[in-house]
Amino acid sequence: MFKDRVDTASNGANALEMVKKKTADGFVYKLVLMDCNMPRMDGYQCTALMREHFNELGIEQPCIIAVSGHIEQQYI
Repeated sequence: MFKDRVDTASNGANALEMVKKKTADGFVYKLVLMDCNMPRMDGYQCTALMREHFNELGIEQPCIIAVSGHIEQQYI
């Protein structure tokens, strides 16, 4: 039986490396909540690189939901 789990990362670069390691170990991500404004690598770049990684492996893409605390008009 599979157990649900939650992984967290403090920045985009760590998130990408964690996903690469976990998928190499056989873990399948179904949902990713991606902060748009993370340090070291923002959520937009991290999402693009994650998508590229999943495509290279030929595995199912998880649903990636953008999360933002932006309230400025340019982001609405």
